[in-house]
Amino acid sequence: MKIAWHNCYSVSDADIVLFGAASQEGSLYSGTKQGPNEIRAASLKWLSGSTLQGKAFALQPQSGVIKKRIFDAYNIEKREIAGFVQRITAAKKIPAMLGGDHSNTLEALKGISQSKKSFSLVYFDAHLDLVQGQGRFYGSVVSDASKLKQLKLGKSACIGCRAFRESELKIAKKKKLLVINAVMVEELGIKKVFRKIKKRIGKRVYMSIDIDCVDPASAPGVSDPVPAGLTPNQLTGLAKMITASGIIGFDIMEVNPGRDKSNLTTSLAAKLFSEIAGSVK
Repeated sequence: MKIAWHNCYSVSDADIVLFGAASQEGSLYSGTKQGPNEIRAASLKWLSGSTLQGKAFALQPQSGVIKKRIFDAYNIEKREIAGFVQRITAAKKIPAMLGGDHSNTLEALKGISQSKKSFSLVYFDAHLDLVQGQGRFYGSVVSDASKLKQLKLGKSACIGCRAFRESELKIAKKKKLLVINAVMVEELGIKKVFRKIKKRIGKRVYMSIDIDCVDPASAPGVSDPVPAGLTPNQLTGLAKMITASGIIGFDIMEVNPGRDKSNLTTSLAAKLFSEIAGSVK
């Protein structure tokens, strides 16, 4: 089973290489390992159509027809992610990961660090993920990634956060991480928020999206839901703006089909992928 927008036949032919991280090793909750395949299934069931002759086609994003070639490499093991992402980015292609618990993002960032001298991170999440002393679980991703010398937290941002420890706020301030919570996004609007992000980030940006950044009324299929989150349009709009400004990779993580309702979350994740892919320059 491939994502609906899979449109080429090899990694070498692709501009965007999609893969699934069907792992929940770093999570305190079960269910996220089914995320990648259920996102693919949602793309085929809810985000594709057919002609009167029965020929299937993928519906296109709001920005128009996807012009980039997309190859779905299916799922890979967590231990393989860093090397896989390193090879993809070294070949000047964009890795796109579907997950799976958010600790898999650390492996992708390790791969980026092996092929890029420096890069920034834009991190959409209900949580800051700056918990220290835990080691490679989904609440310590940014903390663990900060040890990569190529990642510049002072040129990075966390968007949509609304659940964090006092110690995390202190670390964010010390590291000069730009923090824009969900209420700020509502108050400022996405254009002003994007301008703040754009002033902070560098030219090489990895975008990581924990789907729990969205309010659980719109995305209930997550392991750790937090009320008062982003709307789907706020997330989509910001993700498209950031993508259009230039990204070196992205992921959509923490989709938990076991906790979903009426495929709201898997369909949102699939739609979000198409909107990002359609915004790649």
